[in-house]
Amino acid sequence: MLAGLSELTAPQLQSLDEHKLVWCIGEVEAGAWREAFEWPRSEWLPVLISVSDERYAGAQRHALRVRGDSMDQIYPNGSFVVFVKLADIGNKPQPGDRVVVLRHRHGTTEGTVKEYSRDAAKRRWLLPKSSNPAHKAICLDEEAGPGEVIDVMGLIVGSQRIE
Repeated sequence: MLAGLSELTAPQLQSLDEHKLVWCIGEVEAGAWREAFEWPRSEWLPVLISVSDERYAGAQRHALRVRGDSMDQIYPNGSFVVFVKLADIGNKPQPGDRVVVLRHRHGTTEGTVKEYSRDAAKRRWLLPKSSNPAHKAICLDEEAGPGEVIDVMGLIVGSQRIE
């Protein structure tokens, strides 16, 4: 009866039941590496997902808020991306996948969102999809310096954005 729910039709009620709650666990930079990939649990934000997605059943989904403009052709600043951990689904990234990438160095963890690619020489690349020409592709096979570990850890499976 609250908010008029008693007047909803059966299909409308079923549609409500199909919504899923995903926790936004932090922000990720689309443009540069950004520190503080994951917020403390008390700061997580609920994100309601209204499109049913049966891929990767059983894999836990999380969301990240995108900051920056290196992926603005797909995910404008402020968008939410929903991802699953590649380790949880037993997959490796494939060319064309959009991914969450972590870089661990000097005791910090930084993250970014990019499109994964491979060239003819089998080198792995992170590609920006940006209206800003300042953003350049990152070669994963050349980027890591001493003491750095770069981990393509998440597969983006959905997003929410303002059009």
